[in-house]
Amino acid sequence: MKTTARLCLFMGLCLLPPGVFSEEKAASIEEVTKVHRLASTRRAPFDAFVYVNRIPEAAEQDETAADFAGRIFGRLANQEGRILLKVPPGMDRRAYLGFKTFLGSEGDEQVQNCVSCHAPPAFTDGQLHVVSAGGTPVLTPSLRNPAQRKVNLEAVLRTKMRAAERKRAGKADDLDAACGLITITEADLPNLVAFLETLNDVPNAAFRKLIIDAEVLDSSAGFDEARVSRERKQPNVVTLLADDLGWKDLGCYGGPVKTPTLDKLAAKGVKFTDFHSGAPVCSPSRATFLTGRHHIRTGVYSVISEPVHRMHLLESETTLAEVLQDEGYATAHFGKWHLGMPTNNRKNPTPADHGFDYWFGLVNGAGPSHKDPTNFLRNGKRVGPMKGYSC
Repeated sequence: MKTTARLCLFMGLCLLPPGVFSEEKAASIEEVTKVHRLASTRRAPFDAFVYVNRIPEAAEQDETAADFAGRIFGRLANQEGRILLKVPPGMDRRAYLGFKTFLGSEGDEQVQNCVSCHAPPAFTDGQLHVVSAGGTPVLTPSLRNPAQRKVNLEAVLRTKMRAAERKRAGKADDLDAACGLITITEADLPNLVAFLETLNDVPNAAFRKLIIDAEVLDSSAGFDEARVSRERKQPNVVTLLADDLGWKDLGCYGGPVKTPTLDKLAAKGVKFTDFHSGAPVCSPSRATFLTGRHHIRTGVYSVISEPVHRMHLLESETTLAEVLQDEGYATAHFGKWHLGMPTNNRKNPTPADHGFDYWFGLVNGAGPSHKDPTNFLRNGKRVGPMKGYSC
């Protein structure tokens, strides 16, 4: 009877399910995704891009964001040089160029763009930053899975661009220093949005297919295309020259005069903080402005009085308008010219002779008054009486 009991106890131990007395090993990320040499648990097209190109995944200990970006740029250059750079489905040339914009300017630590606070792989530094004027420090959000969080990427980037401009202009000293390192242009936006969309996760099976289906990217063609695109999308150039205007009068320079339209132009264009008039009076300053040369060399020696002076802006001078014409621009002049005209039977040149395809303006001032003037010319022909004000 005792023997039987022992036997039953022994058989019971033998029949216990396996794993009761030992911990079962969890499947590795490589086993789950069926992709070897994979340590990351991230599953976005960007992570497939990192994997197939062996791009540095994370900053090393005590490595700055700029140095980390530099290591990535080095690897990208290596891949591009050997024509081995691959991109997975979901990441195209635009997204690749956007990734380089995201990293900042290669070799210039003053332009770090997004990588300063959103370095891979988490795309957040986990730190608190002041990102809005008068705001309190907030935790840097991760840029991963923007679609899931329904983020308007372009709107967010534009907000960052405005904040960066204010920071660099000294109008938002309370903003984090990283804001001043962002230099993103309108031309960069589509590429940068395309890159950020590659941070949306995909299922395991789809991730494996991203790696398998990755294709070589002709990066040189991409750069040529980007350059041609920039050349085709040339910026508009608008210059306004006003007599007796002090630079400190305008609102965009902190002046007392309300100039909302000019302020808007300044915000979207280039605002000079150290620019000097070529002369203190009208005609000479216009001659210098158009040619970039001292007014005496241009044939304009003083303020031109048409009934008295024969002088005019010499046709031999190269003007800003002519340079722009050579670059494919259409040019036009509106308003006061005051650089000499074919009046009083003189064969002086007109704005058309100085590079303007179209012009609508005045020899000098409006007459008989700024209200309802009668002396405007359009491409050399009198327009006749006009209703309203000329300025």
